[in-house]
Amino acid sequence: MYSVTTLDGMLLGLGMLLTTTVLVLGVLFLFPRAMRAITAGVDCPLIRRRATAELARDEWTRRFVDVTCCSVLGTPGVALCRKGCLLAVARSPRFTRS
Repeated sequence: MYSVTTLDGMLLGLGMLLTTTVLVLGVLFLFPRAMRAITAGVDCPLIRRRATAELARDEWTRRFVDVTCCSVLGTPGVALCRKGCLLAVARSPRFTRS
């Protein structure tokens, strides 16, 4: 029969707590995020008119993180803009939670 001293029990508990913390933080920060492409009408600050853009949304945080395509600038032109339409969409109450 084995016996566990108080020190052994505390070290075992601390080891399990540390292992659980590392696993949870690894899942939250190191795993790739699930992205979803959503087509939305946005106000483009670059050309100062309404445009249709394909926005990438992080499914974990439900935030828009990138513009992948724009009806005005196209796919290659997205690299040239500052993506100010993301700020406008983030402030819009229509796109905050769904």
